[in-house]
Parts: sequence; structure tokens; C-alpha cells
Amino acid sequence: MNAAAASQPLRVGGVPEHLNLPWYRFVEGGGAVRWVDQPGGTGEMVRGLADGSLDAAGVLTEGAGAAIAGGNPARIVARYLGSPLRWGVHVAAASRFADEASLADARFAVSRPGSGSQLMAHVLAARLGFSIPPARFVEVGTLEGARAALAEGRADAFLWDRFMTSPLVASGEWRRIGEQPTPWPAFVVVATPEVLAGRMDDLWDALHRVWDEARNLMTDPDAVPAIAERFGLPLDEADAWFDSVRRGHPAPVGPAVIDG
Repeated sequence: MNAAAASQPLRVGGVPEHLNLPWYRFVEGGGAVRWVDQPGGTGEMVRGLADGSLDAAGVLTEGAGAAIAGGNPARIVARYLGSPLRWGVHVAAASRFADEASLADARFAVSRPGSGSQLMAHVLAARLGFSIPPARFVEVGTLEGARAALAEGRADAFLWDRFMTSPLVASGEWRRIGEQPTPWPAFVVVATPEVLAGRMDDLWDALHRVWDEARNLMTDPDAVPAIAERFGLPLDEADAWFDSVRRGHPAPVGPAVIDG
């Protein structure tokens, strides 16, 4: 890594959602990183790590593992969330699909190939005893893209964080016909080889300060209304998420995971 690159703030990516509020608070408080919203989710982040537009990112555990297994040079360096992610299974309000079991022939919207929304669709299908061929995945880019695809009939179902989609369910735009939790802790921090080689002290400093923000958040009596207001969540949904989340201390993961 050249001296000019090493002097720049780390570019850290993450989804613009409730779980990253500690990062937002850290950055808004003067933290020395450049936060980059990634509305396209895991697929967008692993692409950014591969092409050098990101230095680190908070990535779904399953997406990070799949990307590394597929040749992405980035590596997992720490846990971020110790609790699973609760993926809602969503269809349009007027959809013919009534429940999870009816989805065997459905077309699934996914943010990008290899994204969490695609991987968790496979997990859902495996639990229900069917498979999803490649032709039945419809790339939509973002949550807004999924809304358009379901409304226009280009896709039938979409898996996304059930808390972030709760306003769409409450409004009647979508129905939630099931839920698929991850069978593992939800999020890890992933960094590029350049960061591992020369800027891990910077990243660890940021992670420990984000962890401090997370601990402060968990004891803040105003945290739930702040989450609901900032991310447009119903208060009861923000409260349910807040009660379920477990933060993973930013300790290094084992060598076997880092080595892919």
C-alpha cells in the first residue's frame, strides 16, 4: 500500500439499516472512516471489496463465506452481530402465493447473484424440500428494485430483513408469508488484503470505537424511538429487533475462517 492510500480514511461499506446505527453514530461523531451506504446489500459490498472501491465492509456471514470460496481476495476479520438475521419471506399483497410451501415454482427477486437474498432463498428452499433453478432468480439491485419487481409481476417472492420491510407489510403493499432465520450469527467484518497487510491497526481502532457506540446504544433509554424514527420502522418492530439483537465483540475470528 502506498503512503497516499494509507493516509486516507478507510472506506467502510454497509447496508443503510438499523443494525449499522453504531457505525453512523461513530462517523457522525467524527470517526476517521468514510462510510459508504450499500443499499444493494452483500452482492454490492463483495464487489466493492474485490474492485478496490471499499476497504472493509459489514457483510452477511453467508455472503462473505460464499464470496471468499468463489475467489474474492477479501478476508473475514471480526464478528459484528452475534445474533441471527431474521429474513422475512415476502410476496405482493395480491399474490397467489399463500404460504411458504406454495413457493416451489416461484420466481425469487435477489439483490445480486451471490447476495444474502439469493443464498437465503436457497436455505428456505432446502428447508421446504425444493430447489430453485438459476432461471427463477430475478436480479433487482435494491429493496426499491424488489418493490418494483413484485408490483410489476416480474418476480413473485423476496427475502429481506423482516424489520426493514415491516413498513411495506404494515401498509398492505406486501404480505409476509414466512420467516427464515440464518442458522448462524448474522454479520461479519470483511477487509481487503491491502488493509490486512498495512492498516489493521486503523480498522481495529474503528471497530473498538463502534463497539463502544453499540454498548452505549444498548443502554440508551431513547434507542428504540431513535431507531424507529431514523429508519422508518414501526415502534413495536424497532423494539422487537432491539430486544433480539446480540452484538459480537470485535475480536478476531479463527485462522481457518480468515484463510477461507
